[in-house]
This record gives sequence, C-alpha cells and structure tokens, in this order.
Amino acid sequence: MIEKVIENHHHQLYRIAYSYMRNNEDAEDMLQSAYEKALKSEKQLKDRKKAKSWLVKIIINECNQMFRMRKKQKIFLENLGLSEPTVVDVDYSQNIQIKDALLLLDEEQRNLVVLKHLMGYRQREISAILDMPIGTVKSKLSRSMEILREIIGGDSCD
Repeated sequence: MIEKVIENHHHQLYRIAYSYMRNNEDAEDMLQSAYEKALKSEKQLKDRKKAKSWLVKIIINECNQMFRMRKKQKIFLENLGLSEPTVVDVDYSQNIQIKDALLLLDEEQRNLVVLKHLMGYRQREISAILDMPIGTVKSKLSRSMEILREIIGGDSCD
C-alpha cells in the first residue's frame, strides 16, 4: 500500500522535502528516512485513504527533527567557543577540529558528548542507554564538556 503511494507521488513528496531542506541531498535523505519509517509502521495506518497525508506528515516530522538536531549542533559549537557555521553544516575545518578533540576524550566521555550534543538524546535517555544514574550522567557530561573546551581552546560557557 505505502509502496504504491510512494511510487505514485514521489515527485510531489520530494518537492515537500525540498521546500523544507532547500538542497537536493538533504531532501533525498529525509525522503529515504521517512519512507523507511512509513514502511516499518504501515500497520499503524488505520484509514488507507489517508496514506498520502500520513506520509507527508512523516516527511515533515523528519525535516523538523533534522532542524532540531542542527540547532543542537550549533549550540554545541557555540558552547565550545567556536564560531557559528556560515552554512547549514559545520565547515570542514571545524568538523576536523571537533572530531580530533573528541578522539582525545576517553570512551565514556566521548559517548556522553556524542549522545547528547551530536545525536540529540536527552539526559534521561542517555541514562537509560548507558545504564548510569541521571545525576552521574549530568556531572560526567558537564566535566566532559569542560575537558572538550580545554582541548579545543574555546571560551568557558555555562
């Protein structure tokens, strides 16, 4: 059922994703992700007549989720004392600098920073993922960010 909607309306669905993302690669990524989610959860669709609008809603949610993640990454960069990216994604030199700095953290610190600031998980979710008390997640995450700021040489921000 969903495959048929995707096949018949791909161009229109692409235009919706593109109107949000404003570039071809991101629009295609959002469509791919939305299609996968729709196919996995097709059983949840109660009214088959609303399949197209249901799929559109999934695409819009995927785009909005990407915007939220990019906003978190921007805040992450600002907290490290790095300049704001001039394009949607982090510029190449900042990206290399962050990756190099993350490699200098121990595994636990790196996991905490990546889960929180690059993957967008909440502290409560990180606590469950790492099987660690939430207070420990908060304190270790704070300390990890301090170390990362020191490595990068950025300003100390709250």
